[in-house]
Amino acid sequence: MRRGTRPLALAIATIGLLLLTSGPLRAQGGFTPSNRLDSLATDLGLTDVQKKEAKTLLDATYKDAAPVRQRLATTRAAVVLAVTASKPPAELQAAASAYAADVAAMTEIEMTALARVLKMLTDEQNAAVKTNGIRGPFFLVRGMFLDDKKWNTTPEDAGY
Repeated sequence: MRRGTRPLALAIATIGLLLLTSGPLRAQGGFTPSNRLDSLATDLGLTDVQKKEAKTLLDATYKDAAPVRQRLATTRAAVVLAVTASKPPAELQAAASAYAADVAAMTEIEMTALARVLKMLTDEQNAAVKTNGIRGPFFLVRGMFLDDKKWNTTPEDAGY
């Protein structure tokens, strides 16, 4: 290895090691949740009873989100069609506005679901959330109800 590349290789190896061994979930005992519900339960410190209530709530919300999920697919396809077919700016704007409205509706559903789960927390759990932060659960619910088959999978990429 050339002299100038050794520090770079060491830095890359160190970053890789940190990425593999770090993160709030691994820091809490090495447990890596296999799905969104387990991640929420770990991040928020849910009891078994609260976890069951959260699952019931999120299952129902997933079903209720179906019309918005379907509209998102339709309005996104309309934007793609408007762009690829070189439609006039007014048609592209209309398609983009319809899509944006559906994205906002889905975001509202996701954030309302998170708020309802947070309402289940005890004072002690709320104090822990204030200390540890809400970033993990916040990003975990983004795109939670987009999959037309299931919601409870760990997201690789949640994009509208």
